[in-house]
Amino acid sequence: MTMETNEDREDNMMTLTSEELSTKISAEIGKALEASLPRFLEGLQTNLLEVVDEKVNELKGEINQEKDKDKGKKSCSYDKFMACKPPFYNGETDPALCQGWITDMEGVFTRSHCDPSDFVNYATGLLKNQSKDWWTVLCESNGGTEGNQKMTWEEFKTLFQKHHSPKAIINNNKEEFMQLRQKGETIDKITSIFLDKLKFCGELVQTEELKIYHYHNMLHGDYRGFLNPSTFKSLAEIIDAAREREIELNKQVERGERKTVDLNPSPTKKLKFTESPKKGNGKGALQGCKICGKLHKGECYFKNKPCINCCKTGHGMANCPSKMALCYKCYKPGHKRADCPEFMHGGERTEVKTEIPKPRARSFQITAEEQRSSHMWWQLVRHSFFNVSRLHIPLEVEVADNKSFLVSDICLDCKISIGDEEFSIDLIQMIMGEFKVVVGMDWLSHHHANVICNRKVIELTSPSGKEVTIFGEKNCNPILCTMIEAKKFIQHGCTTYMTYVNDVRSELPQVHDVPVVHEFVDVFPEDLPGLPPNREVEFGIELVSGARPVAKAPYRLAPLELQELMSQLQDLLDKGFIRPSVSPWGAPVLFVKKKDGSLRMCIDYRELNKLTVKNRYPLPRIDDLFDQLQGARWSSKIDLRSGYHQQKVKEKDIPKTAFRTRYIHYDFLVMSFWLTNAPAAFMDLMNRICKPMLDRSVIVFIDDILIYSKSEVDHAYHLREVLEVLRREKLYAKFSKCAFWLREVQFLGHVINAEGVLVDQSKIEGVSKWKPPRNPSEIISFLGLAGYYRRFIQDFSKIALPLTKMTRKDMKFVWESDQERAFQTLKGKLTHAPVLTLPDGTEDMVVYSDASHLGLGCVLMQRGKVIAYASRQLKVHETKYPTQDLELAAVVFALKLWRHYLYGVKCTIFTYHKSLKYFFDQKELNMRQRRWLETIKDYDCLFDKIREAQKEAIKETNWKKERIICDVKNLSENEDRLKTRFGRIWIPNTCDVKSLLLKEAHKSHYSIHPGGTKMYRDLKMNYWWPGMKRDVVKYVERCVTCLQVKAEHQKPYGKLQSLEIPQWKWAHNNGSTNQAT
Repeated sequence: MTMETNEDREDNMMTLTSEELSTKISAEIGKALEASLPRFLEGLQTNLLEVVDEKVNELKGEINQEKDKDKGKKSCSYDKFMACKPPFYNGETDPALCQGWITDMEGVFTRSHCDPSDFVNYATGLLKNQSKDWWTVLCESNGGTEGNQKMTWEEFKTLFQKHHSPKAIINNNKEEFMQLRQKGETIDKITSIFLDKLKFCGELVQTEELKIYHYHNMLHGDYRGFLNPSTFKSLAEIIDAAREREIELNKQVERGERKTVDLNPSPTKKLKFTESPKKGNGKGALQGCKICGKLHKGECYFKNKPCINCCKTGHGMANCPSKMALCYKCYKPGHKRADCPEFMHGGERTEVKTEIPKPRARSFQITAEEQRSSHMWWQLVRHSFFNVSRLHIPLEVEVADNKSFLVSDICLDCKISIGDEEFSIDLIQMIMGEFKVVVGMDWLSHHHANVICNRKVIELTSPSGKEVTIFGEKNCNPILCTMIEAKKFIQHGCTTYMTYVNDVRSELPQVHDVPVVHEFVDVFPEDLPGLPPNREVEFGIELVSGARPVAKAPYRLAPLELQELMSQLQDLLDKGFIRPSVSPWGAPVLFVKKKDGSLRMCIDYRELNKLTVKNRYPLPRIDDLFDQLQGARWSSKIDLRSGYHQQKVKEKDIPKTAFRTRYIHYDFLVMSFWLTNAPAAFMDLMNRICKPMLDRSVIVFIDDILIYSKSEVDHAYHLREVLEVLRREKLYAKFSKCAFWLREVQFLGHVINAEGVLVDQSKIEGVSKWKPPRNPSEIISFLGLAGYYRRFIQDFSKIALPLTKMTRKDMKFVWESDQERAFQTLKGKLTHAPVLTLPDGTEDMVVYSDASHLGLGCVLMQRGKVIAYASRQLKVHETKYPTQDLELAAVVFALKLWRHYLYGVKCTIFTYHKSLKYFFDQKELNMRQRRWLETIKDYDCLFDKIREAQKEAIKETNWKKERIICDVKNLSENEDRLKTRFGRIWIPNTCDVKSLLLKEAHKSHYSIHPGGTKMYRDLKMNYWWPGMKRDVVKYVERCVTCLQVKAEHQKPYGKLQSLEIPQWKWAHNNGSTNQAT
């Protein structure tokens, strides 16, 4: 067998043509495919079978899961549904029955595990009579029963309630609710009626206070007098209290202390007392008690209770053996008043009574309202300070509400105090309502009472002969009182009203009196002239997709607000700002009080604002606005008159601004208040109008314009420039809220003057009276105000740390000494905030930074004056930083916060950590430090450590301040009310008198430039201030005359000469190389 070599094959290949070569290659490929194809198909078949098996197993698993779910579900057939005994509905048009049936059905659906698709089908099978007829008609109108199979339960409820709870019946229910009064019903019954009607009166009683008020107003007078609605926080509390009062009244009736009264008297009959209804004598009937004669169970209450008449036990007052059965007319025993022979029969009197004179009309009262029991009252009367006696003739007392009482006991020689005088009076006890003591004509005549009705004054003569005057309630003009007196009045239940005091006595400047401004009187009209012109920017309202019109019912307004509403609506109509509307939108109207005390009509656009796409136009930062005032010495403030009403609304968006009143529906043609994008739109308009003057002489914040200048001449030019723009754009200002040619101006809660920026005390005057917070929300409110001025407070975050901890969700609110200390410290810092300077250029910027385990703090200064303070608390992960990283974090915090001051300028950063001075030269840095290094390299800053000398200087300064404070505390006053120290007059360091004294003691004709010692001794005899000797020496050293005239008291210096060459070592004792001769 011969083998072909590779060279032979190559020779053969070269001898073949291209066609033969391709044929041969195809044959070889075919042989290779035939050899490998079976293996490929076999592998493909295996993989395909595996995939098919996997999919089949997945499908089996899903089918089994569905089966398991179906098994887990409790299917509910109609028979099982009816087994739950659902209620039928007979078709009554009653809102309460309708709502009750729906609630019961939903409960049955839940208990029977009914499928939601069967809700409507099962429920409609329970309709009867008129309801069934209504459902049949509804099905026919919708194309038969099949047309309603797709109806959901919510859709069915809406149609069902609309038919069976018509609006007219609901309105009638509301009227009945407002007129509901308790008559003969028990508390449980009247409460049930009240709650049933309350379900459909949600608009009338939207708050818990209104529910309590309506419930209290519904109760009978016996309940209202003992229940104060202001003491209850929920409706359930006043209901429980009414039940307790009902139990107490029932017990009084059972004990015989109170007679049952008909709560629903006939309008034609007097209110009479009736006994409890008698019960029958059949089986199970109660037998009359032998002690009290009443029907009751158990032991008699009067068995151990003493009788009111004789104070003996075993019987009640009605069955008292010592009680005289007298006629109420003639006071004789043996007959009743109805059978009295003295009554007129046929217009004639059968007998004239002459034996016993009829007592004069008198009425005295001490109420037992505070007493729970008449027994307790009489025990107190008989065993304490009252002398109780029996009247010779019992009295029948008839009060104003036609109630009659028979009284037979009198309390003699009781004492009452009127003013500083004490009077003696005999009082008869009886049950009354409001008054504590009622005096009669006999007592008034005994004390020579003089009643002056038109003045509501009663003049009495006391037993000592002193005249006593009693003033009654009368309408009079309000008088001034202190806060303590007002608080006492409020505690005694006096009615209070919120008022606004506007001082109109001071003379206000006029437009014609202000320079430059008098040239633009038309810019300050008394009112807006009408609809504003078309401007570059118009207000538009863009809604989110899918938004639908929203309309709310109008709010109820006070009579004063209704009057103001009518006035302002007419004014807006006259100006053309509003027009009648038929828009589907509608917002209610309310009023807010403006700074000058007038009312501003505002629209509650909250629902519209929720559907509005927010305009993200940036409002200016307040800090940036103040930075523009560098070097300003003159300023003026202009406030536009109803600024929002000076911008039109786009025509397509006018219907969205509709508002509803009790009179008519209106649209706003101009921008209204409380619209979510109103500030951004008006800010855009003002920026475009004032663009040439911004950052040069004008600051604009919405409708407030601040004009600032460095000189008086520049300010006149800038003011005229702004007023010309307002005239050209037809924008109008309110002169009473403007201020011109000011050296100090109040703007956005701050006061700006030549010295810098300080806190506006009028904005924080309430901080000193701020009460300690009682919950986290009040803490957030306080910190919100304090945080607005945090740039004025050093270490703000450190001070506020105990307060901010209380706002965390995982912290329980506990007000302790740390929180109280932080609260009082912040109040003190706010009310005594320092003056911060405004940056003057970009040179000499210095940053002091410090860090601790509580937070980071830094101070920005320029030429020794503070520009701003800043601080923040440490985050959770930052508490684990090493000291160097904390100090570096404070530096980075300062650079980021004041980047607009420090970027691109040279600044010095002082820190307490020395290693930061070599931070840029360190070879190894962690990842955090490397990240911060990139930030720090953007600034041209020089790190330096606060040197020990600086520390000592700071300590020395603080020590001197403490010493001076101690010295000031030890000052006394002389006869001329001047402060003295060591018998000498104290001169403050900041007083100009010190400079005058130094000048007088050194340069006057009586002193003639004395030296430091002589001048100090002269001043020391009469004056004193800290560092007085040092100030005297410095003043003498700076005196030019003394430097020129006075000679030196020492030998003048000569020329330097060489020493002689010594002949021997140590020949000259001095070690100097030169000698002065």
